[in-house]
Amino acid sequence: MYTNQFLFLPPIPPRGGRPLRRRHDHHRCRRSAAAAQQQTGILRQFARCFLDDRNPERIDHSVPELVRQRVYGLALGYEELNDHDQLRGDPLLAMLSGKADVEGRKRRRKRDRGKASAGKSTLNRLEVTSPEADEKSRYKKIVLDTAAVDDTLVNLYIQR
Repeated sequence: MYTNQFLFLPPIPPRGGRPLRRRHDHHRCRRSAAAAQQQTGILRQFARCFLDDRNPERIDHSVPELVRQRVYGLALGYEELNDHDQLRGDPLLAMLSGKADVEGRKRRRKRDRGKASAGKSTLNRLEVTSPEADEKSRYKKIVLDTAAVDDTLVNLYIQR
């Protein structure tokens, strides 16, 4: 579900006899974020910070696709993972996530066909898998390497 939260901002006192007004141009902000992503490849670099120990023969969604789906979902106002159970059938989000089959027609399991993107349970593994998870853990295993995140952020800062 789309969430629309407003931040209270106090009025700006007039300057030079003219009132000042705030304008929130979300479209420009989203375009700027997309341009920054293309220029820096920040999502690609962030996706490299995850260690993926899943069985490659059983993977429908790569880590870069999962990262893009989650980040673009957040940018569009979908904060809750539950929202992705409905969004997984959205071809536009699938395209933004980098899915080749944006309609989900070629999914392995019949029950997943028509839903190109990941659901809440798969995305949940991306966010909450314990760093101590290993190949014997029940839920396979997309673990965030926090040292790699630190390195990535430092490198991005230096590039700017």
